[in-house]
Amino acid sequence: MSSKLEAPPLMRKLLIGQLFQNPNKLPVYNAIRQVWELDISDADDDDDNNNVCHTPKELSWCMLWLQGRIIQCHHPNSCNFLLDDSTGEILVVYELNKSQSVNYEPSVGDYVAVIGKLVQPNSTNNNNDEKNGALNCWHVLAKSVTQLGSQNIQDDCLSPKSISNSGIYELSWPLEVLDMTYSL
Repeated sequence: MSSKLEAPPLMRKLLIGQLFQNPNKLPVYNAIRQVWELDISDADDDDDNNNVCHTPKELSWCMLWLQGRIIQCHHPNSCNFLLDDSTGEILVVYELNKSQSVNYEPSVGDYVAVIGKLVQPNSTNNNNDEKNGALNCWHVLAKSVTQLGSQNIQDDCLSPKSISNSGIYELSWPLEVLDMTYSL
């Protein structure tokens, strides 16, 4: 028997597309439990039979684990980048404390694993400077970025379509996420 009082997983492996697939059901931060929650039930679908009982499905997590290709690096003197996992894109902010050294310099085309916290858009930030403006969107505050593979790309072909993913990565990644997300 499961209950809402169970401890959420410290980390959840997700596809970026799972986070934002339904604009009416975005992830919500539960400050009491200090976890993110995402309703993935199909209860809002229009059914002819309203007597059908929908069981709510909810994912919860403290930290996210994402994998994908770096398609754009932001600000030359920072380690922020745009991550694409073929289901969506998200900004990754990788800035550690001054006492910690960054162990990875992002490069367009690299296949990376990112572990970090999901952060909501900062609606109170009316600043127009470029760095704070970038944080006015959903992003991941990375605690760890690990390079899993790299690909040399010519400067004239930096579009996501021109960056071919390894067949192994491309085929196994959605299955890994599906397995970890829906296993009992």
